[in-house]
Amino acid sequence: MQFSIRKFFLLNLFLTIAISSFLVGIGNYYLDQEDIHEHLDALMVSTGIAYAALLGNKFTHTDWQNIQHSLLNIPAKIKKFEAANSAIPLWKINLQVLDPKGHVLLRSPLTGPIIKAPKNEGLSDVIQGQDKWRVFVTSKTKSKIRIVIAERYESRSHLGKVIAVDDIYILLFAFSISGLLVSIIVGRGLNNLAKVAEEVAYRDPTNLSPVSITKVPLEIQPLVQELNNLLARLAAQFAKEKRFTADCAHELRTPLAALKAQLQVAMGAKTIKEKDLALAKLMLTLDRGVHTVQQLLIISQLSDASYKDGEFTKVNLIQVTQEVLAMLFHMADKKNIELSFNHSEKKLLIKANSTSIAILVRNLVENAIKYSPANTQVMVSVYCEKEAIIFEVTDNGPGISKSERKRVFERFYRVLTPNRQPGSGLGLAIVQKICELHNAKVKLLKPESSSGLTVRVSFPHVLT
Repeated sequence: MQFSIRKFFLLNLFLTIAISSFLVGIGNYYLDQEDIHEHLDALMVSTGIAYAALLGNKFTHTDWQNIQHSLLNIPAKIKKFEAANSAIPLWKINLQVLDPKGHVLLRSPLTGPIIKAPKNEGLSDVIQGQDKWRVFVTSKTKSKIRIVIAERYESRSHLGKVIAVDDIYILLFAFSISGLLVSIIVGRGLNNLAKVAEEVAYRDPTNLSPVSITKVPLEIQPLVQELNNLLARLAAQFAKEKRFTADCAHELRTPLAALKAQLQVAMGAKTIKEKDLALAKLMLTLDRGVHTVQQLLIISQLSDASYKDGEFTKVNLIQVTQEVLAMLFHMADKKNIELSFNHSEKKLLIKANSTSIAILVRNLVENAIKYSPANTQVMVSVYCEKEAIIFEVTDNGPGISKSERKRVFERFYRVLTPNRQPGSGLGLAIVQKICELHNAKVKLLKPESSSGLTVRVSFPHVLT
């Protein structure tokens, strides 16, 4: 069963409202009971005091009988008033006036049994038979008559139940309205998710622009932001592939045309010597094409996001340099170039990818050998300087002017020199990319003691 945010919110909110309403109802019931008792007690006291003030001190027995007779003649009016206006049956409210000897002088109509009034004045509880009464007693000082106001607890409970039922009706109505409002609010809140989904679903497949988060709720902005990050990575990947394809087309167009021309020359050669010369040029052009493709693949791999996130390890720069120089020794030997390596330590560690560092060292040393005249020297140095480890290559070639030192790191840019060497124009671009991945800095300098070029790469130092 799939998880639904809408059902989760609605169910939990309805349960919360229901539990809260139940607790409010229970709390109101007990608070109402307490308030009812306090209010009715105050009403009994005020009623008793009012009766005491109205009844005369010199009423004769005949006067009491006349008052009693008048009270007994109005039961119909009392019942009518009770039916129309009172939630408490009036026959459960008892009024008694007693003489000093306890004889009843006056009692309210339609009441129950005569209450045995307590001797002490004030409020008290009296149990008579199966009924429990709340009683208030007061007296007149001169005539010593006592006024007794009594009320069954049953009537008080009845009033509490009436109020409780009314509260339940109100809570049920409020619960229904709350449920409706919650459903509407949750629906409107989740509509934002639907709008984001709709925007992604209906956009053009080639549109990898970020999804706008201006009207997106704060709670789902991280989700939209991660989606935008994914779209950005996809856009970068597609751009990388497009750039790689364009670079291949740009760089392989000329070698392929040259291959075709040289192949035609070889096929039209009239002598073995002419054919061998054409085939030799054909092989040289083919080697250049293979080298270009290799360089393009390297720079494409270095641009891959997954390569950036790969785990780097502690790499001994001196050991990597020695291994690369051993592979390039034959290249220097062909031009009678002295390839020297200076280092004062046996181990200098950097945090890096060993393969990419080997590519960096190879490209820089290859360029130095390629552009140095025969019978010269290429010096490679690795040393520690403050908080950096320096890799340095110095040659005796034509060097690079200051105006071009920034542009040589661009793809396919090549310096025009009298003895221009074959190449793809990608070597220093690859070096620059590797330096970016390793938080290293590369500089092109003019050697102090000779002509040529010094390439200095500064790597962050790693403590052993």
